[in-house]
Amino acid sequence: MIRAAVLGAAIIVAPLIAQADDLRIRKGLCEASAVARLDDNRIAVASDEIDELAVYGRADTTPIWTEDLGSVRDIEGAARIDDTVFWVTSHGLTKKGKDKPKRRKLLATRTGPQNLPVERGRKLDTLRQILTGALGRLDSGVMGGVDIPATLDIEGMTATPKGALLVGLRAPLTADGHAVMIHVSKPFALLNLDQPSGGPDQNVAIAVDLGGRGIRGMTRDPAGAYIILAGPSGGDNATFALFRWTGSGSPKQISGIDLTGMLPEAVIAWETGLVEVFGDNGRTCSDEETPESDRWFPSRMVRY
Repeated sequence: MIRAAVLGAAIIVAPLIAQADDLRIRKGLCEASAVARLDDNRIAVASDEIDELAVYGRADTTPIWTEDLGSVRDIEGAARIDDTVFWVTSHGLTKKGKDKPKRRKLLATRTGPQNLPVERGRKLDTLRQILTGALGRLDSGVMGGVDIPATLDIEGMTATPKGALLVGLRAPLTADGHAVMIHVSKPFALLNLDQPSGGPDQNVAIAVDLGGRGIRGMTRDPAGAYIILAGPSGGDNATFALFRWTGSGSPKQISGIDLTGMLPEAVIAWETGLVEVFGDNGRTCSDEETPESDRWFPSRMVRY
């Protein structure tokens, strides 16, 4: 079964409140690119430039723990299913068009001793084939003849209620400018882990209208709605925006959002109506070159 929902114009919903004092600064990393909520009081943050995973208390400004994941680069998405967090790299080519093995990995961690992440299962390096296969099964003409392997760029990921993953693409967009996410049905089995029963077996591509934007981050709130951080797909001039999506029909843009002062890269939900948006600070510091004490990245608490 192939599911391709090419949707109409977004509908604006209730205003979102975001004050300047909601901007938060955390130290230890510059290029925060993927964030997972571990529990009510802790988050794990990955960088897109180094292999390091850092854990912060919800209100902490410095990490309480770090770990080198090894052989991974450009982590761009995270999704928690029970005590397991899946992490995915961009799977994109470098700026010079090179295919780096470290940039095409799906891996997982779970809560271990002292409630800290421990890697589990294998690192998968064939997810690109699964994603391109699902995209290739879309209705003829939807992708407009685009070179999918050359343009594929993952930037977001979240989990469904039935233990699957939704992998959000920054690029490519469809021929009519819609963003694409891929429903990956059996993520545990892909990493040689026991897969919970239930849910569909198909890997399916889903097209959604985000106003010409690509997917830059995803999360699911406690009410079951998906919050999508949308932004420029490539070198275009699209602005960043948040959308709320029930899983069917049209995503609805949340109005009044103010993400000035940051380059949004990830989003997590703390409760229904409250998310935290995280920014990449790679324009002013580097996780590879800047001393750890001088590294920092911003986030903003946003109500909707």
